[in-house]
Amino acid sequence: MKLHTKDQAGEGEREPKGQPVAKWEPSVVGYLKFLVDSKLVYDTLERIVEKAAFPEYAEFRNTGLERSETLAKDLEWFKQQGHTIPEPSSPGITYALYLEELSEKDPQAFICHFYTRYFGQSAGGRMVGTKGLVAKSPSLSCLLYFE
Repeated sequence: MKLHTKDQAGEGEREPKGQPVAKWEPSVVGYLKFLVDSKLVYDTLERIVEKAAFPEYAEFRNTGLERSETLAKDLEWFKQQGHTIPEPSSPGITYALYLEELSEKDPQAFICHFYTRYFGQSAGGRMVGTKGLVAKSPSLSCLLYFE
């Protein structure tokens, strides 16, 4: 932990330089934006492996990792609770378009993004959800994205 400060990790050894970054507070509105962008990205990833511009992509079909359906159900739950579902944001749209382009031009790079999104998100997304938003709003523990 030599590279971390004490406010980043309890065992941190470095002294902070300047003011610490403001503490992040999760919100339902912010989480909805995250879910909408995530759904767009997962829809894109799943569509890419379904059409399989490269035969290797077919190996990533029906793995049990698919997230689009559960994200759609979670967004529907929020809608039923009276929340307005936003449109995808510019960064979400840009990343989805980038994945499309990458999938056609650089299969190795695309597979790296695929791997990072599915495995990083399945671990990190659960942590953010359960430690952040669900801890603040226990009624959200029913969301499928955390499973």
